[in-house]
Amino acid sequence: MDRQLMLNAFSPASGVEDPQRFAGRRDEVEDLANALVTKGSIPLVYGDRGLGKSSLALQLSRIAQGDVELLSELDLEDLALPESQRFITFYVNCSDSTKNLNGILQLMINAVESLKDAKIRDESKGEHRLIDKTTRRALSLKVFTHETTKTFQTERTLLDTSRFSKEELLIRLTETLTDVYEQPVLFILDELDRVADTRGLASFLKSYSSEYLKFALVGIGSTEAELLNDHASLNRQLVPVKLPRMSKNE
Repeated sequence: MDRQLMLNAFSPASGVEDPQRFAGRRDEVEDLANALVTKGSIPLVYGDRGLGKSSLALQLSRIAQGDVELLSELDLEDLALPESQRFITFYVNCSDSTKNLNGILQLMINAVESLKDAKIRDESKGEHRLIDKTTRRALSLKVFTHETTKTFQTERTLLDTSRFSKEELLIRLTETLTDVYEQPVLFILDELDRVADTRGLASFLKSYSSEYLKFALVGIGSTEAELLNDHASLNRQLVPVKLPRMSKNE
């Protein structure tokens, strides 16, 4: 075996994005794939440190965008999303500087704002893929025309940001995304355990989760309550996915 591959087989400091390097977790992948098509559902991935929560969240991001590689590997191809239901997906990492709901909202706003620098992949065809300018990750596997991307940029500049609260601005931005690109939007909030105060987040999620706007939460914790204040108020919307230690077969 190649020495470099052996040394990098496990990467506890960072999530595994390549489906070929992702192992096991079939039940959890199935639960998350089903949650994507359940209206109003809010997946919550939690568990002890070092069990692969971020890696699972990265695979969720790919599946939400229409990637079938992992689903095929796990014999779950029937859970692949049709093109009309694929998401524009934003992967947002919280940090110790993310103090509260306002901080979380600002991270999501920043992620959407980065779309103004969408990168052209094939100039001869005028095609774009949505790119996060910070991580350079593709935000959507779907290819968009130059005209469509320009339309979003134009619509974005017409928004008077001074008039809106952070909550209102985020919702207006996502509504513009959905109208222009004709795709629903998914925000994956990773490392939620690092947010000092999540009060108000459950209420926000309950108010705005829909078939056009979905959220997934990820973080360290032994219970849902350790990650999300007032989690009980979400009732049947929350889809808890607790990661156990991997089996010997996995």
